[in-house]
Amino acid sequence: MATQRVQPHEMGPAGGRRTVAAQLRVWSGLRYDCKTQVAITPGGESLPVVLETLTRPGDQVVTLVASSAALLRPWHRRTKAAVVSWSAAVPAEVWSAMAIACLRADAWLVLDTCGMAIDQPAGSHPAALPGMARRTITVGSMCAGQLGWIAGPARIMSAIARSQQALQMSLPAAS
Repeated sequence: MATQRVQPHEMGPAGGRRTVAAQLRVWSGLRYDCKTQVAITPGGESLPVVLETLTRPGDQVVTLVASSAALLRPWHRRTKAAVVSWSAAVPAEVWSAMAIACLRADAWLVLDTCGMAIDQPAGSHPAALPGMARRTITVGSMCAGQLGWIAGPARIMSAIARSQQALQMSLPAAS
């Protein structure tokens, strides 16, 4: 199956994508390409679009708080994603345990930053851990929740952008 290329303008306004990429660089120390690794979405749609793209019927999604005991148990073989709310400083050992769990399960880490303070410490993002940049998707919001954003590896962001476009085209027009 040929991969359809999504044009940068289809990923949302360039200024918003640059802002998100710059903030992610502070948090992770990684360089995010705002043309291929960041998308701007209508507020509230980011997480559902990501999960729709990553999973199929029968797949399991684990939802965790950063201190959850679920990190210590083996995940089901059908686990495709772990959704974690990142709203406070998380100790490095918790991120490491989460990374190990995702790597063992071959699962995505979906980091929901919507309740997070913008001033998280530099280098605190789990994508900076070995092997996690290729399997971490971060979602967030700006402008009081009016806009959402999604950032992750270019190989999955194209599919996420297509899912977002399909969702927007299927919604009825506001009257």
